[in-house]
Amino acid sequence: MACRFCGFRIQSYLLRNTFRSKSLFHLARSNFSGSLQDEKLSQLSYWKERYKDKHSKVFEWFLEPGEIVETLLDRIQVSRWQPLHYLDLGCGLSDLSLHLLTQRQQSVSAVLVDFVPEALHYQCMKFKDYMDQGRVPLKSMQHLVCADVKCLPLKDDVFHVVLDKGTMDALIKDKVHGHINSMLMMSEILRVLTPCGRYLQISDEDPDSRLPFLEKLYAADSNMFAERSPNVNETTQKSFKLSSWKFELLPSCSGTEYFLYWVEKL
Repeated sequence: MACRFCGFRIQSYLLRNTFRSKSLFHLARSNFSGSLQDEKLSQLSYWKERYKDKHSKVFEWFLEPGEIVETLLDRIQVSRWQPLHYLDLGCGLSDLSLHLLTQRQQSVSAVLVDFVPEALHYQCMKFKDYMDQGRVPLKSMQHLVCADVKCLPLKDDVFHVVLDKGTMDALIKDKVHGHINSMLMMSEILRVLTPCGRYLQISDEDPDSRLPFLEKLYAADSNMFAERSPNVNETTQKSFKLSSWKFELLPSCSGTEYFLYWVEKL
């Protein structure tokens, strides 16, 4: 069990006992969504250096939490779940999860994932500040996990909501591995979502490009990846059924268009 702002422990029922062995049957190189500018945003080394720099400005990618928190709460449908199990993939230094925790009195168990320990340390200290100010509902918890979004150390069918604010956009910028990495991330998202759980993605890419890309990732997860059971010496394909993808234009003070995409695991 974890204390309410202990940095790197997590409740055991969320953790996987074994890791899946994934094999890629076949992957044809293809064009994929997203700009290839700023390829460094896909690289762990860039984020390690950025977060180690104590003078680096804390920033919110795309949108400020206050601009979108009400929209997200509407799409998450917090009241459906008691408590709500929520996963933030690639949390970085964003305060969005804290805003979600403090805007509603329903119990929330939030897990924040990032692959840079310094980012998680920031989240730990920020959560403690909110706790000291009495801004976090008593039954809500935050857990921090240092992990790669392409291979999560979390159990299947655990989370009611998975949020991605620009993380897949960063993965896509890798010119060589962007498509494969995005498929691996999608596969993990579908695995950890509960039935009727929702995946929400925030991006600056327009629906004409992003929706076909997301649909192809789901098709790739269904057709190209295999799951090896630790108890059965055979490889079987596992597919997930999804609702149709939906989207909406998010409010923005900058004049730039940002979109929320979401889908439900059936």
